[in-house]
Amino acid sequence: MSSFASGKFALRATGQSLAREFGPKGVHIAHAIIDGVIDIPRTKDWPVNGGFDDGKISPDAVSSRSPFVIWYLSIGEKTSGTRGYANQSAKC
Repeated sequence: MSSFASGKFALRATGQSLAREFGPKGVHIAHAIIDGVIDIPRTKDWPVNGGFDDGKISPDAVSSRSPFVIWYLSIGEKTSGTRGYANQSAKC
């Protein structure tokens, strides 16, 4: 998975750059990470977590929690910038 590191950093760096540019204008930028493989048709044959039945994240679990993640980010401390949520992760 280290092959994804540079691409994932580019996404985070883009988010930080956007936050610095648009933050002073009142725009809050968030970079949310879903830490796992979502069980969709494209990933059906991917062996994940040793092939356990619950080794992938259900798309319903992601979509049902999205409104709460958006709400949580919207009430965040305005001065936290991109670092306020950088090291937090949520287990679904």
